Amino acid sequence: MGSLVYQVESAFRVIFTPGASRHAAKRRGEADQYIYSFATLGKYLRVCNDSVRWVKGRYGISRLGDLAPHMVTAFIRLRQSEPLPNRRLRSPNTINGYLDALRKLDTAIRAKGWRRANAPPLVDPALRVRHGPPRPTPFTPEETQAMDDRLQAYPDPRVALVASAMRLGGLRLDEAVRLRVSEILDDRLSLDGHSCKNGRPREVPLTPDAIQFFHALKAQAGERPLVFETARLRGLVQRVVKATAETLGIADRRSHNFRAHYANALYRRLRADGISDRRARRTVAAALGHGRISVLKHYLSPSGEQDDVTDQD
Repeated sequence: MGSLVYQVESAFRVIFTPGASRHAAKRRGEADQYIYSFATLGKYLRVCNDSVRWVKGRYGISRLGDLAPHMVTAFIRLRQSEPLPNRRLRSPNTINGYLDALRKLDTAIRAKGWRRANAPPLVDPALRVRHGPPRPTPFTPEETQAMDDRLQAYPDPRVALVASAMRLGGLRLDEAVRLRVSEILDDRLSLDGHSCKNGRPREVPLTPDAIQFFHALKAQAGERPLVFETARLRGLVQRVVKATAETLGIADRRSHNFRAHYANALYRRLRADGISDRRARRTVAAALGHGRISVLKHYLSPSGEQDDVTDQD
């Protein structure tokens, strides 16, 4: 059967459906049975390969079908308790990400026929950490200007450009770092899904200032297919944004706040144009790549959440 790592890859191939619509699968009630994007597959492989290597060393198993719930629990408990190189423990979101990957591995093993359909789940639901991610807080105009001034002075100019792409285009960090020249159109971004969460393409409306910014990026890229050279850029942007915000005394220091800034600016602009609350929310959710407007509670400021919530169109 090959090594445990090979077995993990073989099992995941059974449920990997690149290009398929996760949205359509959700409507059929099948979304949890498959993996839809290369990014998600890569993340799951890293976690599961790490776990089976540890399990093999601890319990001596050689077949993935012999993986048992108590082995998974022991691995998770270890990862929860062991400090990282910076002496911090893994965050609740990281642990929950491990659990998501291992649950998907359970699905893959069953689909492969290596685990009985009526076998108990590999992942104990009680392991999930009941701690949701804090909502991103959009930078105020003053904070945005201060952040921009500091980032512009950073020796690597790509850091400021990525941050501006997130703020002006509502992009996730991965989407900004991996932005393709072909995704920049005349008046909008047309993300093809290669870097989007769950592989879902989307159209992103842009302001005139944003159009000018992204067209300058496109011209700067020249013949390159990608706007940026991506090696180690994601981690660099995260570290520099966090350090810059900390220097400025900004409490919430995540790069995701630039995306929240875009969401609030777009929502206010739509409302100022006479668009109803509900339709404005639909537009913002679509621009961010979310299928449900309820997700906007994590992005819109409290004042935006309270506007005209009774609109029904």
